[in-house]
Amino acid sequence: MRRVIWLDDHRESPPPPYARLIEDEVALLRAIATEESLFVRGESLCRWARSIAQSRNWRVLEIGQPSEDLRAACPSLTSDEATDLIDRLGPRLWDLDRPLRPREVAHVLWGEDFWIGPTGRDHAAHWLCWLIDHNPTGGAAALVGTISDQWRSETVEPLARCYQASDRVSAMAVLEEWLGLAVDAPDREWPAFPLSPLPPTISRALHQLIRQRLIETDGTIIGSWLDEPLSRDVTLLVAREAKTFFRNHPNRLQSDVIGQLARILTPTDIDELRRLRPPADPGDPPADVRAVVKWYREQYLPWREWTVGTQEPSALERARELGRQFGLWYLSAYLRLWMGGEGHDLLTWIRTRQLQESTPSWVTLLLVLDGLGNRDLPVLLKQITETTTRLVVRSNDVSLAPLPTVTEFAKPALLHGLPPDLVQFDEGPDVPMSRLTAVIDALNSAAPGTVIAWRLVEPDRTYHQARDWNELQHDVAGRLTAIARQLGEVVERVSAEIRLRIVLTSDHGRLLGRSRRTLRVPAGCQSHGRAAWGTIRQDGLEFRDRGYIVKGDVAILDASTYRLPEEHVHFVSLTDACFETNDGRGGEEWFPHGGVFPEEVFVPWIELTRDSQIFSPELALTGHGRAQGAGHLELSIMNSNEFPLVVEWIELRVGEQARRIPLRATVGPQTRETVHSAVEHWPTREECQRTTAVVDYRLPNGDMRSQPVSAITLESEALYEKTNILEDLP
Repeated sequence: MRRVIWLDDHRESPPPPYARLIEDEVALLRAIATEESLFVRGESLCRWARSIAQSRNWRVLEIGQPSEDLRAACPSLTSDEATDLIDRLGPRLWDLDRPLRPREVAHVLWGEDFWIGPTGRDHAAHWLCWLIDHNPTGGAAALVGTISDQWRSETVEPLARCYQASDRVSAMAVLEEWLGLAVDAPDREWPAFPLSPLPPTISRALHQLIRQRLIETDGTIIGSWLDEPLSRDVTLLVAREAKTFFRNHPNRLQSDVIGQLARILTPTDIDELRRLRPPADPGDPPADVRAVVKWYREQYLPWREWTVGTQEPSALERARELGRQFGLWYLSAYLRLWMGGEGHDLLTWIRTRQLQESTPSWVTLLLVLDGLGNRDLPVLLKQITETTTRLVVRSNDVSLAPLPTVTEFAKPALLHGLPPDLVQFDEGPDVPMSRLTAVIDALNSAAPGTVIAWRLVEPDRTYHQARDWNELQHDVAGRLTAIARQLGEVVERVSAEIRLRIVLTSDHGRLLGRSRRTLRVPAGCQSHGRAAWGTIRQDGLEFRDRGYIVKGDVAILDASTYRLPEEHVHFVSLTDACFETNDGRGGEEWFPHGGVFPEEVFVPWIELTRDSQIFSPELALTGHGRAQGAGHLELSIMNSNEFPLVVEWIELRVGEQARRIPLRATVGPQTRETVHSAVEHWPTREECQRTTAVVDYRLPNGDMRSQPVSAITLESEALYEKTNILEDLP
């Protein structure tokens, strides 16, 4: 084998790892007698080595100027920047083929595979992360600028915007828009950000960005952020930074912001925020039922929850006053409601009836959580969103529970869609979580329009068993987490072909705070928290037109007025006190129910739908064929959803001409597939450049969607190639 000697006249190249570096005459003389491959540097030394090599028949490899090779590949590089990149490459320069290509140079320099991978959602996300982490300057900036220009030409908006970024600042601006944090950004349809959990570099940068925006806007931006459908990771970052900001600036905290954060942060965090900024007194309840709903949600509830966190005596006294006012209003309004007056559709049992009559295409799961309290709902919704991404909240409303607000009367009415006096006093067996399979089987076999009721005894059972406030919060949160997980199983195990809707509600609410058992149970009655009922003599009870009689802190209800079983007389508390237990015990109880305070009467009515938020598939089309002859298409489809998509057709359009090609391929959940199709009458080269494409795909529930193809690369060979008829002449 001939000996090899490299000659570097320009002193630019690093030596290859398999050659001995020669930089002076003495070293060259000593190396002549060896068998080593040599790398000689310097113009004069190379002339001498070249003569020696020729006389000894060594193989000579002349080294050019790598800096010029780099500048040819990346014209924006200066000489000094090219030299700097060569120094950073070192011996790895020898791993690169000639001519040099910018993407391969970057791949050798920094190692990440995305430098040589195809563009797309994942690629664009990694590119932004790399820019934020490295913040290239000098020669590195020029090199990656050349590469990003190439990438931008290969993709379409909005991902093309990612490749306009060139440093940390511009990358953060694009990331801010992509993640939904740029509230004044143009309306672009960004795909879901693919990196979850967020890489540490991005998470740290977002912490700083969110803090800056909170400071710049005095915290007002938080409302806009929380109104946006942010990802789970970003929402948590926003909420945690907001808590820190408002802890330092309590005068800028508004009650509506606390309500938004309650969906994300823990009850302990929310109690801390409420103590920082006492909400305004809600004022007395209005007379109109729709106005009462607005008053309850926007004024009363935030203020009432603040009273629970602070236990301030004057606020608790005001809560008793407002609770009694509302209770007397509800006792008067209830008759008008069930008779069809304004707001009658807010009664839980009427809503159930409407649900049963108006669900032609959906299979509905009516999930009734016994005694779900106002403080529980944000925790439950948070756990649901952390368990599954396939459920979307379509409406967040409230309903009015029947009286008295205890399970024995309220739940049968809700389940059957009838007033309590028309429902037999028979609870029937609940379907506990251990029978989840029965619920799933019922949903899978249900026809469109069916309503399946799933009744759980939680969280009411846990509330009644707890004796300590801190223990109670922890135990209830655990039950709600378990329910959210079971609901996640329903979402996954019920056939994706079923249009599934979930209505989440409760039979009654519960008092916010602590109650003392100071009300005596009437003779012949049984008690449950803040209500009592029994078969007793009604001598002397003159209800007249009102339907109730007030005696001290108790209201006695006329059964016929309130559509209750007439064999009973019913008592409800008008204060925050409870009835003694049936065995005469007093003491206190946290979060009881049965009375007529607003938080006992109003219950959630949440509608969630499955797979309504669809991630559009990423599409890339390539193909090759002979003009007017046969060709072949390859459609790459990446499905980011948690359910399969069925690709039905692809429509190719050139100007006014369109051609639909059947595909009929199933792309599994979170899968990338390539679909192949033969094509007759392949377009010409000029037509390939003007071709657009749209893919029609079907969701498991039968809905059809269309999606333009963002990346199209079609090649066409001419039917007849021109040849030079003179090229063979001598």
